[in-house]
Amino acid sequence: MKKNLIYEILPVYKEEITNLMIRHKSDVLRVLLRCCKIIINQKPVSRVDSDKNYLILKVSKMSRVFIFDNNRIYSINFPFSLYENKEGGLFLKIPEISDLNISNLILDALIYVLKEFKFCQNSLYDLLDLISKYQYFEEIDEDISTYDTSSKRIVNMEEFLEKILLNLLCIEDGYLRCDHDTNNFKEDRPHLHPIDHIDLFYSSNPTFKIGLKKKYSVEIISDMVDITTDCMYLQGT
Repeated sequence: MKKNLIYEILPVYKEEITNLMIRHKSDVLRVLLRCCKIIINQKPVSRVDSDKNYLILKVSKMSRVFIFDNNRIYSINFPFSLYENKEGGLFLKIPEISDLNISNLILDALIYVLKEFKFCQNSLYDLLDLISKYQYFEEIDEDISTYDTSSKRIVNMEEFLEKILLNLLCIEDGYLRCDHDTNNFKEDRPHLHPIDHIDLFYSSNPTFKIGLKKKYSVEIISDMVDITTDCMYLQGT
């Protein structure tokens, strides 16, 4: 399904999506799952207001989400399959794992586990243990029959959550960020941290910047990474 949809990021999600500093894989996945909640719960908007924050879902041969405000655009891979019901609402699945819909309750459980799990301290067994101890686990299990009565329950709910998390942890997230950053600009070294730049990767060792001559719109950044459109070129100074 090809889609190009815009959603307003409401204040309840702003702290965990727009304002979150992404430094680890868990940060990326929490943003992704929050975006999923917006996609399945909110209706798209037809126009944008410069004073608000927005999410663009672009699904084609390339599937990505773009989060943007006045001074920053960042984008990550969107690894879910998108479907539309008879009423025009959207729902998500990972067909390689199961034909079960990924509901609000499932998204909440995944976000909880990612927030509680300490990647530098815990093991994979601790991650799976967190899933089994999630306090609303029974509610998720019972909810299956109410939102997807036709689904074949190939896996039990605990296994389903484990498979989703392991799938998300293994995928390439494709993170990039485009900043208009006047605070860190130094006039004596203008090319070290240009006002307009693209940051590739998010952790301290692999990250680097590509300077931009001007501020680009989200439409141009989206086109830049779209594998179905002509490539853009870097030009030397």
